[in-house]
Amino acid sequence: MEHGTFEVSKALEGADPGDVSGDGFSVPWTATLPDGSTDEGVLTVPADGSAVGPDREFPVGTTVHVTEEPPSDAMLPDGWTWAVPTWSPGSSLTIDEGAGTTAFTVTNSAVPTTTLQVEKLVKGTDLPDGTRFPVEYRVDDGPVQQGDLVLGEPFVADDVPLGTTVEIREADPPAVDGATWRAPHWVIDGQALEPDDDGWVVLHADDERLNAVTLTNTARSATPDQPEAPGGTLPETGFGGGPLSLLALGLLLLGVAVRFVARTLRT
Repeated sequence: MEHGTFEVSKALEGADPGDVSGDGFSVPWTATLPDGSTDEGVLTVPADGSAVGPDREFPVGTTVHVTEEPPSDAMLPDGWTWAVPTWSPGSSLTIDEGAGTTAFTVTNSAVPTTTLQVEKLVKGTDLPDGTRFPVEYRVDDGPVQQGDLVLGEPFVADDVPLGTTVEIREADPPAVDGATWRAPHWVIDGQALEPDDDGWVVLHADDERLNAVTLTNTARSATPDQPEAPGGTLPETGFGGGPLSLLALGLLLLGVAVRFVARTLRT
């Protein structure tokens, strides 16, 4: 049976090979042979574009799938990060008859980063510095990342790729005795941000104001003897002002007037 193999080479955008430190990029591969058995391994692909392969051959009809372990930003100069890699012609290929060596190219783009900084403000209650408010954020619809907004300390994400879209929302704030939390209020450089139905607000990483974001939580008293009424209105106390109450009040005043006139006539 005729055999063939594959090789992988690296292409860079936004950086030169001399800008990249380290021994190379780790590329795990899995080969599924025509009989259903599998073979696997890991290639170390250099940044200079040199092609490397598994140093073995596979039967025609073998399907090869490759991935790349996320490279460390430490391989780049400060202030840069790696974007999501792209594969050409794809991340899976089949070794065809007569093809000899099938080639993959994985392109990694280096992009400058900016800093997201969020300050936590609290109104309506006294909480100690260090109180944590959990938040979630994601970049360009990527995986959701967890973090904490700490009272007295700004939340900082300093590896946000420039030009991306950042979505952030607050999870459940800490409980406060005798109070409930209003909806969180997001502001960027004095401009209010409107959350969507799931609580996400959208920030753009090309905005110079990204380090001027505040999130304010306001606590409202909800004591048992004077609970907060639905819709945020205060509970009714004292005179209610209904029609029957007004009628009773009028009759009372009329009675007082009649008694006053009667006394006056007697004197």
